[in-house]
Amino acid sequence: MEMGEYENMVIGEKQPVLEAKEVVVITYIKRDVENKDKKHEKLVLVTNHPEGKQLEIGKVKYLQENQVCESGLWLHLDRDGKLPYKGAVSCMLRYYNVKTIKELIGKKINTVVDDKGYLIVKAY
Repeated sequence: MEMGEYENMVIGEKQPVLEAKEVVVITYIKRDVENKDKKHEKLVLVTNHPEGKQLEIGKVKYLQENQVCESGLWLHLDRDGKLPYKGAVSCMLRYYNVKTIKELIGKKINTVVDDKGYLIVKAY
């Protein structure tokens, strides 16, 4: 098609939907995110979905103090230079019975659909 044929096309209404299934972590990346003039670091898990798609997941739903919480996989350290014990990343690591982010590679993790329709890590 020529560019002129695309110029007046409207956006489709059918959104692609992946079912919440177990995915395999193939690697991870650290992504810098700017928010209100402040830079934050976020962990993003690169995963393979059973439907053949590669997904980047940077959010988790986890249990904290008997409540289900949802958070980005924000990277920060406590005063001892470790991942904070009650942080979302640490809660996810404990749920999947690993001690480091690196140990997630090759692990199967569950997903759930968030309120925006995206797949996120399920850790509860």
